[in-house]
Amino acid sequence: MRRLAPLALAGLLASSAPAQVDLYATDFDAQGGWTFWTGHSSTAWGAPAWDVDALPADPAIIRSAPSSLNFNHDVHGLVDGTWDGTARSPVVDLGRALADPELSFWYTLYGEGGCNVWVDVSARIVHANSGAVLFEECISDEGVWGTWVEIGLPLDRTWGRVQVELHYDSWEAWNSGFAGLSIEDLRITDPSGAAVECEGEPQTGGAPGAALELSGSASISTGALTLAGSGFPSHTFASAFVGTAPARIPIAAGVRCISPAGSQRLWIAPTRAAGAPSWTLELGAAPLTHVATVGLPLYVQTIYRDGPSANFSSALVFTPAP
Repeated sequence: MRRLAPLALAGLLASSAPAQVDLYATDFDAQGGWTFWTGHSSTAWGAPAWDVDALPADPAIIRSAPSSLNFNHDVHGLVDGTWDGTARSPVVDLGRALADPELSFWYTLYGEGGCNVWVDVSARIVHANSGAVLFEECISDEGVWGTWVEIGLPLDRTWGRVQVELHYDSWEAWNSGFAGLSIEDLRITDPSGAAVECEGEPQTGGAPGAALELSGSASISTGALTLAGSGFPSHTFASAFVGTAPARIPIAAGVRCISPAGSQRLWIAPTRAAGAPSWTLELGAAPLTHVATVGLPLYVQTIYRDGPSANFSSALVFTPAP
């Protein structure tokens, strides 16, 4: 587990990785498919529970309006007692990531933390089908009373379809009044990403622009990517190319979205009857070794025959991993 940078610095660091994309993101403006369980008995105050709301009416439980994911008694906050409960996310497919993702979120805890001491708040990753726990980390910590802290937890893309579980468990919750536990701004982020840099222009016959999609591993040392096209004209050819900088250069019927400076031409692939060419990109082999650098954005696009003219597909940007 790592505690992330303060907000201003975190934003600055994020801008240095332009291809980073979210596999899942929620600001908890609504419940959004999360499910909740509790395992405690009721009291005169009523049983505490996980919920997505703005209760109790205390601004300390909300980091970004209008609500947060929280565990408390609503009107009374979280009063003393022995409580436990679990919040579970919708299914997220980590296999779509091009590099190992990260789970990040902000939390604030009103209570005596210290893992396995008074209040144990943990983040788990469970397999979506079997429920097996793949990863668990206690995030309770002394000294964070009422302070928003951002947490980052490393995940593994090979885990596939998973769910996030947030679990609250207290043994002797002395001084656990006020607002209880709140979670905000939860993300599962792919650091390599596969973002659309530009869309393909419509084809000369009126069909929508051709599109690209990346899958596989963006690791330069061990991985290979599959670049798959869709919506291309059938029974023709497309040529892929990569580069390190974006551009907007009108050519023939389309727009080249990658700067020619330092770009590398790859291979020609047939579109076949389905209009779906494909390429295998080995980032650790020539000619990609001339342009692929760990941590720096890499752009990929194709040019193809479009009737009497030439056209360009959409362009993607991603970040090669080690």
